[in-house]
Amino acid sequence: MDKGTEYASNSLLGVLRMGDKNLSEYEASNLVQPTAFMKWLKWITSSTGGTSHKMTLKTGAPSAKFREINEGIVNDAGTSLTLTMELKLLDAGVIVDQALAIAHGKGKEDFLNNASMESLDAGLTAAEYQLIRGIGSDAGGFKGLADLVDMYGGMTYDGGGAGGERIYMLIGSENAVCGVLGNDGEFTEGEAYPTRVITDVATNKGYDAFGVPIMGYMGLQVAGKYSVAMGFNFDNTTDHQVTDKVLGRIFNLFPSDRQPKVNGILMSRSSRLQLQESREYTSSTGVRADLPTTWENIPIIISDACEADAETITTTTTGA
Repeated sequence: MDKGTEYASNSLLGVLRMGDKNLSEYEASNLVQPTAFMKWLKWITSSTGGTSHKMTLKTGAPSAKFREINEGIVNDAGTSLTLTMELKLLDAGVIVDQALAIAHGKGKEDFLNNASMESLDAGLTAAEYQLIRGIGSDAGGFKGLADLVDMYGGMTYDGGGAGGERIYMLIGSENAVCGVLGNDGEFTEGEAYPTRVITDVATNKGYDAFGVPIMGYMGLQVAGKYSVAMGFNFDNTTDHQVTDKVLGRIFNLFPSDRQPKVNGILMSRSSRLQLQESREYTSSTGVRADLPTTWENIPIIISDACEADAETITTTTTGA
């Protein structure tokens, strides 16, 4: 492959490595196309350098007090908690018919490189569902936004519908919400190996193939309760839709010192359409509202993993 372009050091393609090479060293841009959310999300390598990741959360702030001269006081030093999360293995290996690889105009190696990158791209697209839905997407995977918001508690807003869309407001940074790759970002691309694919067990029919193992460890860091807020149960029925008022209430879940740090709103295409239509109906000019790309200058990121196939969530906080 030709040498590619440099990627930001905290971007997915800037962190991920294949066979001890950063993807900047490949012309991978036409083959590996991370989704909008995967591009927006900051990425780091695990703190241990292996397949686990440790993060320290502040659970109590230090304090200071006013005092008189010669008066004794006690200042709190602050408290913290260290959590360890185990990263999960993403297997994006590929198996292709040997006849296709051998007949490729630029040779077998080029064909297998392209197939490997395309398989990696498909694997990363699937990983987006894990990042957002967590074990609701794949119980064998790592915890995602939905799981971690629930774990911390207190940062949810119920739209009151019967299931439906979910919306996340996020503080995306290496110290808040970010993706984590294990083993220093290495996604192992092993040597191509010959294998036999059986298409009919009864007759032992099959074809000769080449396999390329591609795998790596990944997870999601949400470093503290006030790193993400979630709105849910927006089923697009009356009074259960995504509007500017709803976004304002989700935003208001963040303490005042955290609100300026919110830098992403994750929602589905359907939620964005609901937001657009809510603005059309209230327009004094009758002019069609633009498709929203921001809210209060915070970028809106679209993901199909937020679409409405989730069951109703029950909570005591309603969207009244």
